[in-house]
Amino acid sequence: MHTALLTEIEQYRSTAEQFQLQQPLQHIEHLLQDIESDAYTFIVVGEFSTGKSSFINALIGEPLLPVGVIPTTATINVLQYGEPHIDIHYLDGTIEQANSSAILDQFIAKRLDDASHINYINVFQPLSFLKNNVLLIDTPGLNDVNELRSDITYQYIPRAHIVFFLLDCRTPLRQSEFTFLTDTLLSQGLDRIVFVANFADAVDEAELPLIVERIKRELQAALPELTIDIIPFSAVEAIDAIAEQDDELLHISGYYDVHKKITALCESSSRIEETARRYKQRAAHIQFELADALQQLLLLSEQTELQLTMQKEKVDAWQEQQHIFLRDLEAYRDEQVHDFKQMASKSVATFFKKMESELIERIELYEGSQFVHFFEKEIPAMLRSKMKHWMEQYAPHLHVLISKLEQSLTDVLTTTLQQRVYIQAIPSEELAESESVNIRVQKTSDPLLTSGLMIGGASTLFLALGGTLLLPIMAMVGLPYLQKKMLQDQLNKLRPQVISDLQVNLLTVQHDFEQNVHTFIEDNANKVYDSALKRYNEAINTQQQAIYAQQQRIACSAQDEKEHQQNIYTALNSYKLLTI
Repeated sequence: MHTALLTEIEQYRSTAEQFQLQQPLQHIEHLLQDIESDAYTFIVVGEFSTGKSSFINALIGEPLLPVGVIPTTATINVLQYGEPHIDIHYLDGTIEQANSSAILDQFIAKRLDDASHINYINVFQPLSFLKNNVLLIDTPGLNDVNELRSDITYQYIPRAHIVFFLLDCRTPLRQSEFTFLTDTLLSQGLDRIVFVANFADAVDEAELPLIVERIKRELQAALPELTIDIIPFSAVEAIDAIAEQDDELLHISGYYDVHKKITALCESSSRIEETARRYKQRAAHIQFELADALQQLLLLSEQTELQLTMQKEKVDAWQEQQHIFLRDLEAYRDEQVHDFKQMASKSVATFFKKMESELIERIELYEGSQFVHFFEKEIPAMLRSKMKHWMEQYAPHLHVLISKLEQSLTDVLTTTLQQRVYIQAIPSEELAESESVNIRVQKTSDPLLTSGLMIGGASTLFLALGGTLLLPIMAMVGLPYLQKKMLQDQLNKLRPQVISDLQVNLLTVQHDFEQNVHTFIEDNANKVYDSALKRYNEAINTQQQAIYAQQQRIACSAQDEKEHQQNIYTALNSYKLLTI
């Protein structure tokens, strides 16, 4: 099976090895591994907080994977059929076995340093839908700022046959979700997508069909080539229903609808054809990737020794002169961060003004005598709950803003590479006329720069709730008039003082909370800036090395260089003749 395709892929591997093209070679090795295992792969993707791990826990029927309000999945977790145990596959080839879900939690969520050495984790469970060589893959969030976690997600996406795309039915569809669908999934040929609208229990039952219909309408308008299939789902209800053996609630949760979909896809008579089609699609992407890399090598090989020397001098000169460009780029980042902070501050101020009114109303209506408990327990609990809700609602907006900053930075750096670094990106006379780079230019991004640059979850904000943020409110229990029980008439006299003191302390909480939000914005903006700049510098270094290698070939032998160029031509021509 797949004999003809394997022959062509081996040709690709031979070419990638011949010209030392590492990235295509890695994709070729992955494809060959997948063809050999011939597994049918479902991958679960979605942005931070859409409930991917909860979704899989519901399918498993137990809370095996850790969940939480901060990003908890640091590794790729591959579920497959077998007796319950865990295999941890390290990058050095070693495998550690464990039988405890506590160890899985430790590796998935707690030990990021260890996770950086892990290739993936195999979780074996005797689940019927995993029979017949079916794999279910849990991934880190698509918008996780941690480059390790985002990279491993993007590494596995091309290897999937079916995608479960988790959405949050409580919030509108995000532009970043549309972008991921078009730029990543569809561009990889992944068009078998099942949309799961999670948190169905959190919306009004009568509104749920309207919400699902709205999501479907928006997706269909943006992606007319897809057949949109949306399953409303509640992971919370499914897990509760399994624990309580409540079959009616299990039906309501959407559990049976998801299982029915998985079973139908696994048992489809066209599964073999679909698998073969997916392998061919991946091979086609590798072919295009090889062709692009060979074209760049060809450009280098066509340069004379003098042209290469001039190109090297141009790149070296740009590295020495680019401090002005980088200063302007940093200023642009700072300008955007300032605007983001201003927007966030307005939202925080509106939120605290409303919360202050609600707290004052609670104090005015309070008729008990235990003010200490009221300020030590009830008010902090209310504040914590409302601030958490604000974070959950506003964090996606911050993601969008910083994602736009990331895209702008990437576009500018891509244009700069084309103008200043790559061979014959634009005519040399045009370069001579302009020594500046437009910071606000919008161009197609270089894939070398965009890989892995995704925005992070609001873990910094959530962690603030567990720290000292609410101490000014809780410290009010130390005020003398709150240290003893009060009769109702005493309470009525003291209400204005209590409200005044609350307002003062609430301002402190607001200021500290606002600073946490600002820190979150700064940290994420700096991370995408530093990561984009790192990849930009890596691209410059790669080009310098390629120029040097070409100069060495010319210096060694004109005949060797002629053969090298002919080999590139031969490879490119052979791909034009191959049929996939």
